[in-house]
Amino acid sequence: MSDWIFRHTETHRLWLDVRDHNHRARHVYDSCGFTLEGTLRDCIKVGEHFESLHIMSILRHEYMEHEQKL
Repeated sequence: MSDWIFRHTETHRLWLDVRDHNHRARHVYDSCGFTLEGTLRDCIKVGEHFESLHIMSILRHEYMEHEQKL
């Protein structure tokens, strides 16, 4: 997805959110060059409890540098 976005558009920054308990997804995004920007604490109500989201992003130049390393 990020490959198509950065190669076919003029997008400068791509961001996403990942639930704090989803360690597998966080690992994948880290390995793709995304950077953790912060955490939205208890921002989603799920049933009777709240969950937090991590906000992650990658900038165009970071994406291009990451792709060159592969």
